[in-house]
Amino acid sequence: MELEQQQQQQQHLIVNGVDESGNKKMIEGDYYLILPSEQNAVYPPCGIIGGLKDTLFFILTCLQYLIHNPMQSIIVGLTHPLCVAILLTITTGYFSGVVICFSQENQRIFYRFHPDIKYQQFILDDIGFTLMPFVDIVQFADIYLGAIIIICLVFRFFITKYRLIILRRYFTLMGVLFAIRLVCVYLTILPDPSRVETTVNSNPFLEGFYIMTGLHFSTVDKLFSGHTMSITLIALFWSHYSGRVPIIDFNPFNWKWVTSYGYPLKITLTSLYVWVYVMIGWCLFVMLRRHYSVDVFLGVIICVVVFEWYHSYILTSCTRKNTLNAFIMWMEQDAPDIPHEMYYFKQEIPLESLQIN
Repeated sequence: MELEQQQQQQQHLIVNGVDESGNKKMIEGDYYLILPSEQNAVYPPCGIIGGLKDTLFFILTCLQYLIHNPMQSIIVGLTHPLCVAILLTITTGYFSGVVICFSQENQRIFYRFHPDIKYQQFILDDIGFTLMPFVDIVQFADIYLGAIIIICLVFRFFITKYRLIILRRYFTLMGVLFAIRLVCVYLTILPDPSRVETTVNSNPFLEGFYIMTGLHFSTVDKLFSGHTMSITLIALFWSHYSGRVPIIDFNPFNWKWVTSYGYPLKITLTSLYVWVYVMIGWCLFVMLRRHYSVDVFLGVIICVVVFEWYHSYILTSCTRKNTLNAFIMWMEQDAPDIPHEMYYFKQEIPLESLQIN
């Protein structure tokens, strides 16, 4: 979009420049902070059929590009921010599994040197265990979590034009949360409140894959709750983006759901349903004895803090020059809902020959 059509914040600059001959010059120009516009940050309702058509067109376009330019497609795909975000999640998820294996062995060593403490007979006192009954279907937690992830990422947001941005941010934050969690799991081992035996018993670097994919079960990954972290992150994404990319045009009271930049003003009805589902999940994880109440509580708090920090930080990351901000701006290079910077120099010197001090 043309510069004059965007909302701008302008700052006049005079900087040191070097032309192609190596002569130093004072370059006079303007620095613009391009703010997101409503037509780019907020999309009109697309409808279910319209969303499916757009998604099908997107998939066919990608396949067509892959067929005609296979090597270029592979390079573009592997260097795409979404691929980097997925790789971050896989890497931290795998090392989280490896750390859990070492923690499992540390727990065995602890019980070996403390024979007076019987395994699974020492459980911390928990208010949640007192108030809620025990439900002996531990694996149901994975099904409950997987259902909302599929509904949210596949059936809700993948059929919208924000698909790549939402998926990229989701996997980025999952990677960050996994990294935080693996430190917590290793530092403090809580006694397992469930009645399930661990299936972690082989090489830690092999078990890391089994734990990451859910094939093996550990009894030490308690603090903080990974299930709570994942399901809360889904609810945060739903409530944050559902008003920005609505599917059905249902607004009988003509309410304004989001700001012109796409940030939510009110909670939608579907978001309310999702939060009810998530809060039931929090209670369910305690009832299944997968986690203590404090594991669930800390999982919610840490997830909310990381989510809100990231979505606040990206709004100003283009105004500060450092390695972290450069990486974030590369990850968010095509995001229409955050400010971007632009330099406009009045002298006719090619930008590639200009060195800014």
